[in-house]
Amino acid sequence: MDTLETKSTDYEAAVQAAKTVLTERDTARVAVEDSARALASASEGETSDEAALQSGGWHLRGVAAPVGPMTAPQNVNASGGDMEGEIDLSWEPVFGRDTYLGEHGTSATGPWTQFYVGKKSSATATGLTSGTGYWFRLRAVGAAGPGPWSDITQKRAT
Repeated sequence: MDTLETKSTDYEAAVQAAKTVLTERDTARVAVEDSARALASASEGETSDEAALQSGGWHLRGVAAPVGPMTAPQNVNASGGDMEGEIDLSWEPVFGRDTYLGEHGTSATGPWTQFYVGKKSSATATGLTSGTGYWFRLRAVGAAGPGPWSDITQKRAT
């Protein structure tokens, strides 16, 4: 009976020791996960605290400068589309833009109809009247808002 009580006491002590080790492990895991979240936030630009970034092993090159006002898209090229009533457009990408807006009209002064909202520096205007001349203009939109309109280009729909 004494041996059984001794073994039972030893067992309870081992269970308590295991619970203590598991608690320490779980506490360490939470600390690691919190650090990982802090580093992820830092890498997503949610902190500019240099010491916090360097403590996570990040090497800083310099402070990122915000992109200012957008410039107008340059070298807008219009060409006949693959299908009747289409015109393909392309232009040089604008650095820092979030999106582009494209409009067309049947005269150089409008009225203007939006035909494109997107991230690519090319677009196809569809649903146009074949044989009709169209004028096009584009603008880049960034964090500071929309930039100026591009030079107007003209093309007859295929």
